[in-house]
Amino acid sequence: MIRVRVLQVLSNSPAYQIGGPQGVTLRIATELSKRGHEIVIFTTDASDAKSRLTIVDNPMLTDGVKVYHFRNLSNQLARRQLPLTPAMAIALNKHIGDFDLVHLSEFRTANAALVRHYAKKKNVPFVIQAHGGLPLTYNTLADRQRLRRTFDRAYGFKILRDASLVIALNEAEAKQAKQMGVDERKIRIIPNAIDPADYQNLPQPGAFSQKYGINQEDKIILYLGRISKVKGLDLLVDAFTVVLTEFSHARLVLAGPDIGFLSVLEQKIADLNLGDNVILTGPLYGRAKLEAYRDADVYVLPSVYDTFPVTVLEACACGTPVILTDRCGIAPSFKEYGLVVELDANQLARALLGMLNDDTKRRELAQKATEFVEQEFALSKVVEEYEKAYYEAAAPAQSIQT
Repeated sequence: MIRVRVLQVLSNSPAYQIGGPQGVTLRIATELSKRGHEIVIFTTDASDAKSRLTIVDNPMLTDGVKVYHFRNLSNQLARRQLPLTPAMAIALNKHIGDFDLVHLSEFRTANAALVRHYAKKKNVPFVIQAHGGLPLTYNTLADRQRLRRTFDRAYGFKILRDASLVIALNEAEAKQAKQMGVDERKIRIIPNAIDPADYQNLPQPGAFSQKYGINQEDKIILYLGRISKVKGLDLLVDAFTVVLTEFSHARLVLAGPDIGFLSVLEQKIADLNLGDNVILTGPLYGRAKLEAYRDADVYVLPSVYDTFPVTVLEACACGTPVILTDRCGIAPSFKEYGLVVELDANQLARALLGMLNDDTKRRELAQKATEFVEQEFALSKVVEEYEKAYYEAAAPAQSIQT
């Protein structure tokens, strides 16, 4: 077996509350390590917008993966995907030549520019995976769009040009890369993944409902993800008011960390007098997240923009049917296995009512989706695609070990 030494650079890992591809990166890195590759992660000390991880001299070891945390100058900037990490720059200059290639899991950041600089300086190939971060305009104010254009003129187009490969999550992101000037011969589509083994011992139904005082006969509509404007949660709340006309005891569960939209959402819920029917849980991780999926009658992702949300895969793996908008890059793959609707509150309400009124349909969709996800997005299958990409990108390097 060819053994590849890979440096993965991701500014916000494992800051799950900041959002982004942290969990995916670590999951892939762990599986690659089990296959004999040497995987090292450079990241920052950001935990969330207000707290930091404790920096230690030795790396954290997670299932065979070495994770180095470097101090960033501002957690608030890190939360806005603008980490400044001088210590990482020093480490990159010193150690980047020790690796066969670099996997850069972000795009418009100072660290992305640093990786490109030192990779070129030390003649180390790098691949880039933007995880949905290529578009200029989604969910951004005009000032933020101007900053992105400025970055692209100074660094962004050069980063994409000099990358050995660009990894896209789906056809939609591949198209975005081509629109940014990337040669389609350099684009490789590799989806997100889940490990089916994580869903073999699921919680018994009822644990989540009991914890939050939900009656057994109540219908549960679940959203799980960041509480962010781009997730379309105001649209979901509007659709839920229509659902209540038919299911007066239905519960809408909104689970996830606040990314600056919670206060707006709470005010909307209060204005519509929905307080008794809406549950805001905050972030759910591990077993608590699985309990929520298991008790939900339907999982909804009403996003204005989303590239490849892992939550859809998680819901399907737990046997929960899904509804998502056509603005999600993953939507074309799920037209046969869930309900895909336009970004419209009335359409979403009709889809919810149709799902809640038809138990047979919900069970059939859930079963088909579970089988589809386990076949197409299994971790082992996706990691093989990463291996192929790594071998291809690192082929010119003479130091690959066998």
